[in-house]
Amino acid sequence: MNEFISAISNPNTYVHQAYDLLFNDASTIDFSNIRQVEQLMNQNPLLRATRKYLKLVFQALSVKNANDSLSVSFQQGATHTFANVKELNHTLQNPSSLAQLIGLKSPGQASEMPLLQEVRQYFSVLASGGSPSTGAEAKLKEEFGEFMVTGF
Repeated sequence: MNEFISAISNPNTYVHQAYDLLFNDASTIDFSNIRQVEQLMNQNPLLRATRKYLKLVFQALSVKNANDSLSVSFQQGATHTFANVKELNHTLQNPSSLAQLIGLKSPGQASEMPLLQEVRQYFSVLASGGSPSTGAEAKLKEEFGEFMVTGF
């Protein structure tokens, strides 16, 4: 993970090349380093799992009723269907189930997903038949963003 941080913070990679691309002649930029870093990021199991978790949350936020089923599309041809929000909530509450769903070997890593406590709380209320506050939904949408963007 340290290589990714140093690649992103290295001015000879993303920052410098993005600046050149936007404000200078882009024909002189060597994109091979960016492609290498991108390939490494795509191969990282934790980053792949985080993308799946984000897709799960974004698609699950569209459910408004505890009895509604939810079919989550992780990538072309790979979907997972929850019979209802209770099943989704059970998966979110159980680190082993969440790890298995998003492709992690360690339940401990699943417990470190972004805003997991807030997501759990939101779907707990919904699963119990309650209606989460509009503030809770707005906070999640503000924190995650309005649109699904994984960056790579």
